[in-house]
Amino acid sequence: MCGICGFIAPAAGPEQKASWLKEMTGLMAHRGPDDRGYFADHAVGLGYRRLAVIDRASGRQPMYNEDESLVLVYNGELYNLPELRRALEQAGHRFRTSCDSEAILHLYEEYGEDAPLHMRGMFAFAIWDRVARKLFLARDRLGIKPLYYTLYGGQPRFASEIKALLPGLPGQVNDLALSRYLSFRFVPGPQTMFAHVLKLLPGHSLTYHYAGGMSRMRRYWRLEDTSVPAGMDGEEYAGTLLNLLRECVASHLVSEVPVGCFLSGGLDSGAIVAAAAGLSDRPLTTFATGFASRMKGADCNYGEFAEAAEVARHFGTDHHEVRIPVDGITGVLPRLAWHLDEPLGDPTAIPLFFLAREARRRVTVALLGEGADELFAGYDLYRASRPADYFQTLPGALRRRILAPLGQMWPDGVRGKNFLDRVTGPVGESYFCAGQLFDDREKLLLLDPDLAGRLDLSDARRLTGELAGRVARLSSLDQMLYLDIMLWLPDDVLLKVDKVGMAHALELRVPYLDHRLVEFAFACPPGFKIKADVNKYVLRQAAARLMPERFANRRKIGFPVPITDLMAGPFYRYAAGLLTGRRALERGYYSRRGLDLLLSRAATGRRSFGRQVFALVMLELWHQAFIDRSLEMPQSARELREA
Repeated sequence: MCGICGFIAPAAGPEQKASWLKEMTGLMAHRGPDDRGYFADHAVGLGYRRLAVIDRASGRQPMYNEDESLVLVYNGELYNLPELRRALEQAGHRFRTSCDSEAILHLYEEYGEDAPLHMRGMFAFAIWDRVARKLFLARDRLGIKPLYYTLYGGQPRFASEIKALLPGLPGQVNDLALSRYLSFRFVPGPQTMFAHVLKLLPGHSLTYHYAGGMSRMRRYWRLEDTSVPAGMDGEEYAGTLLNLLRECVASHLVSEVPVGCFLSGGLDSGAIVAAAAGLSDRPLTTFATGFASRMKGADCNYGEFAEAAEVARHFGTDHHEVRIPVDGITGVLPRLAWHLDEPLGDPTAIPLFFLAREARRRVTVALLGEGADELFAGYDLYRASRPADYFQTLPGALRRRILAPLGQMWPDGVRGKNFLDRVTGPVGESYFCAGQLFDDREKLLLLDPDLAGRLDLSDARRLTGELAGRVARLSSLDQMLYLDIMLWLPDDVLLKVDKVGMAHALELRVPYLDHRLVEFAFACPPGFKIKADVNKYVLRQAAARLMPERFANRRKIGFPVPITDLMAGPFYRYAAGLLTGRRALERGYYSRRGLDLLLSRAATGRRSFGRQVFALVMLELWHQAFIDRSLEMPQSARELREA
């Protein structure tokens, strides 16, 4: 696992290129404390920082092919390396190492820009073709590994983290991204919150030709094109899924360093632990997290320690509990904001941060259950898809002229209004309305009128509509799952998994997001995902063959965060002080009346307002770190940079 970076800069001399590479890799030193490496010629510079996991002795980068016509920097893991090696050796390629980075070079020699189609795993890489004089960038199908780029000033640059691209860039906020953030609580790609920085989208490659400066974007993978054999019954689907899950977990356990699992005690992580325990000849190391104590007014249990411990005992794991001190949350937020690169209003990044920090003391790689909800319909929201499909069978005039206007006429908060809004409109619209952080009315109340006038408040709604349109032929449930896989997974879930894990030099792997399992799940009939109001039905059927039925049928647990109760404690005072401080108010983002109203509502304990305040806190901390440049690099990252 690595941090990679590079640029095309023919006008820069050798000393300048060396200085840039040292600065860029230094800003990502936390991603790779084990090694570093550089390449530069008359046109390009490439750099990397390495976290050694596989072939620790000979996997150094940049890596070259036999005649050194290709130069590679690569971040990721290939889970089909043995099959790739056999096929490439049969085609005449010869390997000098056992690392997967060399396999990518041979794949490029064999297949050119189609190389990513043959790769199974998580990856982001760059190849400088010295003969064709072109730079080729690619990112894995689901967006597990990040890759950012900028063309500012006519000099292409790329990196695993945005912070490595910022020297030399103006500190300018992307207004389009700001509007989307207030809707989604994350910034959907290809935009970032920085005006001149873009994300390479999942399943895409980018080729930049040195001669003429032309670039070409290509989408090499389309989830909507996948299918599975027809005519399978429930037992066959469960059996096929079980075999896929076992194989994916086995491939994700391959490592030369200690491997563990994050365990919530629920179905998703429990199934991974069950599969992994059966493949290991030694006790598996597992980690569970939760908040140290229940707080005032808590209706939920914010630590699923008992459930996780029960699973751990059953499978004989070496189990560890990470209890998060409530009063320690505000202290980690500036460090979290620095590592995330972009504002992320997802409070589950907090327990993940504490869990990763503790896990790194014992393991270098950990497996997570992320992705199962988005593949197999784990959220309760997905249940609205079935009545939505029913409503779509009603005459269009009835839906448009009676039911939809009825929902719009009812005041907010009236029972049934949200349901009618979700089921009578297009899936993209209902998905957007159900998940938005601030609706249009709340944005207009919160924002400064001048800023609100500049922002396109309808953009986020159009984005979901356009994505849903790709799969309009599918059921409402599959459209909702597609939207989550295209938006929520890469730009919220996987962003925090990568950035928080690498903040502690911990490689986090997500077996459910092996693209073969993703394709199988997406093509699975909706009736096997939700059956008789049972979410993740087919996954539960498969998991019941791995673990006791009581584990397989547990409700969703995840990383619970008591955001409502935090608003009644020290965090609220921290948030209010941060958002009403001189620096924050001078940005001109908010109407003071609207901001004060939001803070007063959050203090009353309404969960939605607590989520909104948390998102604004992360936006302000991002601004201080990367626009004001006033938040310092965390001490641990500074020590690695200077080593």
